[in-house]
Amino acid sequence: MFPFPIITYAEFIATFALHALQERQTQTYDKPIDATLRKSWFKRTSVGETTLEEMFETVSFSLDKMPDPKDTLGYGDFEFLKDRPYFLFSDEMYMLDYEFALGKLESAVIWRVLRSLRKDKKEPWLSYWGLIFEEYVTWMFEMYAAPSLHKVYSSPQYLNSTDQISDQIIVCGDTAVLIEAKLATCTAADRYSCDYEKIKTYLEEKLVTKGVNQLLNAVERVGAKGADVPDYLSIIKRIIPVIITRDDFGGCWGVNAYLNKRFKDQLTTESLNGIDVRPLVSMNISCLERMMWVLQKKAFAEVMEERIETDPSLRQPFDAAVKYVQRGAAPNLHGHVDAYQELTEHLISDFGMKEDEVVQPTVQPIEE
Repeated sequence: MFPFPIITYAEFIATFALHALQERQTQTYDKPIDATLRKSWFKRTSVGETTLEEMFETVSFSLDKMPDPKDTLGYGDFEFLKDRPYFLFSDEMYMLDYEFALGKLESAVIWRVLRSLRKDKKEPWLSYWGLIFEEYVTWMFEMYAAPSLHKVYSSPQYLNSTDQISDQIIVCGDTAVLIEAKLATCTAADRYSCDYEKIKTYLEEKLVTKGVNQLLNAVERVGAKGADVPDYLSIIKRIIPVIITRDDFGGCWGVNAYLNKRFKDQLTTESLNGIDVRPLVSMNISCLERMMWVLQKKAFAEVMEERIETDPSLRQPFDAAVKYVQRGAAPNLHGHVDAYQELTEHLISDFGMKEDEVVQPTVQPIEE
């Protein structure tokens, strides 16, 4: 796993990001950005030399000390760079990909720990992170979506039962959006195999069996409006089923169309009491983050309807069909900035840094 506590690892990743932010805020137009992270920069901290060496080795590679490369799995296989997104040369680290680097704040913790676990411990570990992912999706709606347009129900249950309806229900007027949030990460071996049968198996096992089918059961049971259906769903006239994946696959070309076909092929409408069941929509978590800003003034159900109307075939990626998904960093996520500032306060204390040496993150405003 890691040669130091996970919180120390997280603080290092945050420090690297703060350094990059600091360099950009001091940039002048006549000079290029100095994106180099030097070991000497940490002399102003209380971080020990051994810990610093271990951290640099965890996230970087050098030409004179290359780790054993794995076999290339196929076209577009960037697993090596995802694991080591920094190039180390003469005690200086160069960030080769910012998205890969920041992704290590979460993904490296999941997968490095997973690889070290016994076989019987792997599934409980992934289930634990699956619950965290569900909580994160709920937190975003509660944090950013306008309460006047959204009623958020987390882990909603049927009456007099412990059966869960879906991971979240977002009620927008007379429309209920039923959400399944899926960790469901595709393995690198399947992702880069260029083998459609492997991708189909992944979709069936991870997103159809554990997503589409759960939504089918929920739609049919809620549509029947039996005595076990909560009162807040009694006025519902329309249901939109949604799958949100942590993996990029939820927003890839053709995936939404495939999942919707599997949904429609199995949907029984006889017992729905006239409720209009809309096509299933899928997206990945990055798309949701980058469109949360619009939910301050527009209902989530309305955005889902626009996605369906813009691309009725549902073949396009979500961010290509929905104009509200901003390019680059997600804007107006003040809750995320607050969380990052809290992490910054911890690293200032733990690393012995001075506050005036640290650039605090700010909310990126949306350009309408």
